[in-house]
Amino acid sequence: IRAMVRTLDGKTLITAGLDSTVKFWDIATLVSGGQAEPTQIKSDYMILKLSLSADGKTLAWSGNSEFVTTWDLVANRRLSQFKCMDHGTASLAFTVDSRFLVTGDSHSSTLNVWDPRTGSLAGPPLSMKMKGVECLSFSPDGTSLLAGHRDGSITLWDFPSREFRSALAFHSNAITSLCFSRDGRTLASGSRDNMIRLWDVPTSELKTTLKGHSGNVLAIEFSPDGRTLASGSIDQTARLWRSDDPVVPLTDSPEPNLPASPTTGIAP
Repeated sequence: IRAMVRTLDGKTLITAGLDSTVKFWDIATLVSGGQAEPTQIKSDYMILKLSLSADGKTLAWSGNSEFVTTWDLVANRRLSQFKCMDHGTASLAFTVDSRFLVTGDSHSSTLNVWDPRTGSLAGPPLSMKMKGVECLSFSPDGTSLLAGHRDGSITLWDFPSREFRSALAFHSNAITSLCFSRDGRTLASGSRDNMIRLWDVPTSELKTTLKGHSGNVLAIEFSPDGRTLASGSIDQTARLWRSDDPVVPLTDSPEPNLPASPTTGIAP
């Protein structure tokens, strides 16, 4: 697994990776230990990043290509495939109103805003001094845009005004994934330092560090109630953590034992 997102109703987990395939898993089946063939979409390239619009209608992905693909999940068809960089992998984040898609990459010092339906630019870019954007995430209220960087720092933007706010050091290595709890009070960050950190958003203070993965943490996602955090790693495991009692993960599912995807091994 190189990327994962869940639908807002909490019923479906969407995963993607090096097999160039987007897979849709029924979470209830996974948690009960059952097995089911996922719905699949085949991509033109290996997928390293996923982003789902807040209305659940549009999925975007990027990977080992200069292109970004957007997909209409209602009509089950491709909306657009547009070139957003010359090399690298684009980080992705939909605005909370689902109207725009923001992209950044590891070689550029700008964040671009796109119309996901047409693949055309929608407004001026957000410029910054540092490069190396590895991931993007919006706060639940849509006012703050966070970018995780290769140096382990996070930059914060006021998105409505496009103004830069601050930069903070969060990890000792590149930040690969960011996600907010639904209430917006907790921010989770995954890193190439093999750790996940939970941050108190109002105070910017570290709440706890989740240790257990033996490789880079590549994808993280909160459950709808914010009590469970799912993580995927290059160590070929998918784990579930209780955010209120994170000392030991709820699960540790090795990829080689799974019939089609690491997520099928998640059990209570």
